[in-house]
Amino acid sequence: MSIKGFRKLTCLLFVCLLAAQLCIPGFAEETSDDGYVQLQSSDQGDTSEAADETGDIQTGTDSLQELGKMRAESKVDDILSGMTLREKVGQMIIASFRGWSDGAENGPYAFTKINNEVSSAISGYRFGGVLLYAENCSDNEETMRLVNDMQKANRVTEGKNAIPLLVSIDQEGGIVTRLRQGTKWTGNMAVAATGDIENARETARGIGRELSLLSINTDFGVVMDVNDNPNNPIIGVRAFSDDTKIVADYGTAFFQGMTESGTIAVLKHFPGHGNTSTDSHTGLPRVEKTLEQLNETELVPFRMGIEAGAEMIMTAHIQYPNLDDETYISKKTGEEVVIPATLSRKILTDILRDKMDFDGVVVTDALEMESITEHFDEDDVYRMAVNAGVDMLLVPCTVYNSGSLQKLENIVNTIIEMAEEGEISGDRIDESVRRILTLKARHGLLEYSDTDLSDEEIRENAEKIWSEETRAKEWDMMKKGLTLLKNDGDVIPRELKENEKVLVLYPGQSRVNTADYARQHLEAKEVIPAGTEWKTMVYDPENAGECIQAAQEADHVIAVTTMFEVSEMDPANEDGKSGEVLDRIIEAVHSQDKKITVISAELPYDAARYQDADAIMVTYGSTWMLETADSGAAVSPNLPGAICAVFGEFTPGGKLPVNLPSLNDDKVFSDEILYPRGYSAVQDAEAEEEEKSEDQNNGEEKDDSGKEDDSEKKDDSEKKDDSEKKDDSEEG
Repeated sequence: MSIKGFRKLTCLLFVCLLAAQLCIPGFAEETSDDGYVQLQSSDQGDTSEAADETGDIQTGTDSLQELGKMRAESKVDDILSGMTLREKVGQMIIASFRGWSDGAENGPYAFTKINNEVSSAISGYRFGGVLLYAENCSDNEETMRLVNDMQKANRVTEGKNAIPLLVSIDQEGGIVTRLRQGTKWTGNMAVAATGDIENARETARGIGRELSLLSINTDFGVVMDVNDNPNNPIIGVRAFSDDTKIVADYGTAFFQGMTESGTIAVLKHFPGHGNTSTDSHTGLPRVEKTLEQLNETELVPFRMGIEAGAEMIMTAHIQYPNLDDETYISKKTGEEVVIPATLSRKILTDILRDKMDFDGVVVTDALEMESITEHFDEDDVYRMAVNAGVDMLLVPCTVYNSGSLQKLENIVNTIIEMAEEGEISGDRIDESVRRILTLKARHGLLEYSDTDLSDEEIRENAEKIWSEETRAKEWDMMKKGLTLLKNDGDVIPRELKENEKVLVLYPGQSRVNTADYARQHLEAKEVIPAGTEWKTMVYDPENAGECIQAAQEADHVIAVTTMFEVSEMDPANEDGKSGEVLDRIIEAVHSQDKKITVISAELPYDAARYQDADAIMVTYGSTWMLETADSGAAVSPNLPGAICAVFGEFTPGGKLPVNLPSLNDDKVFSDEILYPRGYSAVQDAEAEEEEKSEDQNNGEEKDDSGKEDDSEKKDDSEKKDDSEKKDDSEEG
């Protein structure tokens, strides 16, 4: 027999032995790229001689992976066949225990420690997962103990199916982070402003690493929305860009980084939440785009994520009448409303499943949001969502005391009754539960192992979460993302001299500590000279006069803005009053022949509102800073970093990842683009300098050319004179 034939026979025998589940010495179980268990030799040896046999080896490898997949599927089928209907419905619910009230007048309080009621609920309902909010995550050690105790409670069962929980969280980075300790990172739009896709991957790896240390296995954190409406009140800087390709590229890199960390990365909000002007937490948004238009924009990032291996996608509570015009009589208004994507079979099954080939888990956005609760009867929501193609119902009700636990019991019973009466088919439920179990199988969550964390392990993991190295990466990424939009007269960097006064103005108290954090950072870098007076104030209509006087007296004035909704740009609105005060401050500073810098610390679009400022910098988000980073608290580096940049610690390296429109006289966005996507005042200044340098060089070359011409003329003239003299001599 030839060597090639022998190898083929060996490979075939190996596959057969594996199929028979025989023990093969020298081989160990590992996880394949598709997440299923496979066997791999512990002695790889030198494969260079077998280069020509790659096809045979690959065939064997594919066969092994397929067998591993078949084993996992067989296990899923075994578990599914032994489950009661109640257990199946439990797997389709992700519950949340955000706060808890024991009847005290000051409740509910943050739920950070498990109690008997919640423990009994988890063990009794066999939930597919739980969702953690910020209230559950104030301290890392407490969070780990809470997660550990929830998993322990889930193991207590009279039946045989103790299936681990999906422990989930919204940890996007930037303004949406639930962990109170650790790394906040800069946020998606700030990441895109760096112009480096690798930063999206690095951010997600860092987030996933910290979640894994806390035993949180699922992150609703991959924002695939294209923020192509500057009036959007809820997505904004959570999106990478208003450009489809940028969102697709950065979003997919983020997904990949999260996946590399071992965390289940959930894409959201399908089929897109970026083109709305209503927050689905408080209203029912509507998008008028056609399927053809969506295929060119909103659906592109999701399609790219699916191709990259997305396992779980979250739906949006948004009306898409051109995709599904089915209506429902609103219980709030009594009028017809178009059903949102979460309840639409045409969107979730016909488009997402059939046209986009997604066969992973579909989870709703939180069903306690007003876009759902104000318009739709609860029973109809569960029936319509499951029949539309939803696999998991996220937070179907708010649980905060023993009474609300009864509501959760009613929900489970209602879905069971619907299944028994045929309103929801048994096959539809089995289809969802099979997907959930398959997802858990991929991540080793089909059965519990003896891996309960000890107190010592909890302390060790907590210490690993706060890392100087990670904080340094976060700070460096911030420097690359901050974007300078305006710098008239090269106001930035500001040079501090001894005994000068610095005034930093804020629209609210929550971010005032960012100035002190920046001051400490600048002092460590020896940027602040002796005798510098560093002052912070909150500007509002009540103290406008004090702020104006302080600004006129200061040598350096920085004003921070935090726009969350576009209505805040119009002084005719109550929320726009502080903007009117800032207008007066800018005017007062200029009356003293001084300069003022505005830092836009939330939505970057308000940069168009303060064009009278001498310099404008955008941070793409900021968060409260009630504690300093030294305490281990998760704090955003964006705003303190921007203050440091004003005084020259570094040059902002970012470029706008969105088009920034101008405002008309009514303080409404116009069709004119004030700052185009990709713009940076730093880059613009560098381009001007380069152009000047080229002009200067061209001028010097022209001068040299002129000198050369003069020299040549002189030479010709001298030659002519010599010739004429020679001619005269010959004639004489």
